[in-house]
Amino acid sequence: MDGYPNVTAVDDQTFESEVLSCPVRCLVEFGATEVRSSRDILQILDHLGSQYQGRAKMFYVDIEKYNDLFRRYNILPNTIIRFTEGQPSGELVGIHEYSDYVDLLGLG
Repeated sequence: MDGYPNVTAVDDQTFESEVLSCPVRCLVEFGATEVRSSRDILQILDHLGSQYQGRAKMFYVDIEKYNDLFRRYNILPNTIIRFTEGQPSGELVGIHEYSDYVDLLGLG
């Protein structure tokens, strides 16, 4: 993604192959880049992607373009879901402290 080199944008065509089949733990933000809190979360995920490179991957779904994915998980905008072995295994809603995202990732 432009400006966030450690975050991969996914859509309804790539979600399964990128996120659900990912061999490492993932965090996925379901947001809209024109919303400031979503951009703030992307900055955090970008930093986490750098910090945990090889151990975790960060993804982004634009809910305005791919709202079927958004509705699939019955979540609010700016929700971050942790996926482990292709399954949702935790979430945060909205902007939080950096340490909360580290805790959600669960890799220490």
